[in-house]
Amino acid sequence: MLTVSSFRILLVDKLCHLYPKEECFSIASIILEDLLGMDRTTQHLHSETEFTSSETIALEQAIKRLETSEPVQYVTGLAPFYGMMLKVNPDVLIPRHETEELVALAINFLNRKSKSNPRILDICTGSGCIAIVLKKHFPEAAVSAIDISKSALEIATENTYRLLGENAIHFVESDFLSDNSWASGEYDLIISNPPYVTIKDGLMMHSNVIRHEPHLALFVPDEDPLVFYRALAYFGQKYLAGGGLLCMEINERLGERLVELFMELNFGHTEIMKDLNGKDRMMVVSRGGI
Repeated sequence: MLTVSSFRILLVDKLCHLYPKEECFSIASIILEDLLGMDRTTQHLHSETEFTSSETIALEQAIKRLETSEPVQYVTGLAPFYGMMLKVNPDVLIPRHETEELVALAINFLNRKSKSNPRILDICTGSGCIAIVLKKHFPEAAVSAIDISKSALEIATENTYRLLGENAIHFVESDFLSDNSWASGEYDLIISNPPYVTIKDGLMMHSNVIRHEPHLALFVPDEDPLVFYRALAYFGQKYLAGGGLLCMEINERLGERLVELFMELNFGHTEIMKDLNGKDRMMVVSRGGI
């Protein structure tokens, strides 16, 4: 029978050609916790615990999926983000730590603004991770979120219902690159983690991303890597409230070009910020000081 200890050994053996050994052990812990409900902090106390036949089948099926380089978050259907567990599937990007930093930046801004009912728009919402955290921190906020993918919005709606309740966030299916689809309104915070990886850069990414995560949410054409940021700039010109903030996750290689773009459109304050790895990862733009 398969035990916790032998499962770990088996998983490392099957995945060692894809991931470093320590990452394999981490994946094993995630599988045991999120798939079988074994608390990660106490798994070592149950190293010789034998799994039932149904649990063994589930673990073996998980390993088969992982061997195809499928991300563990899709295998378990769960991904952590800002202290919450979100449901995910291949229709949405897996939330990253860098996006948590973007959200923290937005929360700090809204706390300083001290407005009782801020108006927030999340563009390219995916799993809804950004919008949900902001609504959780600012319950009185009017939060809207858009995405071109109907399937992504279904996941975002499910996450919202489970974590916040029904209709806590207003979701809209919309092609943001078509200005004809822009709804009128005024927002104190416009936030986005748009597609920003060029096709060329994608060739260097890990196979678990390229083969399994949605290309629609990842990639932009090599010949026009600023396509979403240009749309964000024009949208911000129309709909960003006075004293509001446009907050974006960016491609680290595009920082200088993005500053030029927003300065040409006469935004009052434009700033690139680094993530915890020292990479240019966030950009904030406003009509005045922050």
